[in-house]
Amino acid sequence: MTGFGSFGDLMSMAIIYLGAVVAGALCWRKNPALFHQGVGIAWRTIKGIAPMLLIAIIAATFLEQILPGPLIGNLIGPDSGIYGVSLAIAIGAITPGGPIVSFPLVVALANAGAGGPQVMAFVTSWSTLAVMRIIVFEIPVIGPKFAYRRFVTSLFIAPVVGLIALAIGVSLS
Repeated sequence: MTGFGSFGDLMSMAIIYLGAVVAGALCWRKNPALFHQGVGIAWRTIKGIAPMLLIAIIAATFLEQILPGPLIGNLIGPDSGIYGVSLAIAIGAITPGGPIVSFPLVVALANAGAGGPQVMAFVTSWSTLAVMRIIVFEIPVIGPKFAYRRFVTSLFIAPVVGLIALAIGVSLS
C-alpha cells in the first residue's frame, strides 16, 4: 500500500465524481435553490475538514518516516500471524479520532511493513470498538447499558475479520 495513484484509485475517484455530478444535476433539476444550499453546505464542510486532513496527512507522513519498519514488520507484519492480528485489534480499539486520523495512520503502518490481515483487523477494530468514542459519545448520549452491550457484541467482529484474512492470505500488494 503506497497511498493513492493506482488505476483502482483513479477509477474510484471517477465513480465518486460522476456520482456527485449526477446527484448535483438531479438536485438542480428538482430545485436550483436546494442545489445552491447543498453547494454551501459542501463548501463549509470542506473548509472544516481540509485543515484537519492536511495536518493528519503530514503527521502520518512524518510518522511513516520515523516508524521503525523492522519493528512494525515484527509486531504486525505479514508473518506476525494471530499475535499481530491481536495487537492490531488492540491498537485499533484505542486509536482516537475519526477517519481523518486513522486512515493516514493505516497508510503509514502499511508502508512501514504491516500485513494485510493485521491492517484489516486494525481498521475493523477501530471502526467497531473505538474505546474513545464509547467514552466520549456513546455512554453520554445513549447510556452505559446500551454502549456496553454494543461493545460486547462487537468484540468478535475484528478477530473474525483478522482470522479470515489470515486464512485466505490477504496481502496489501
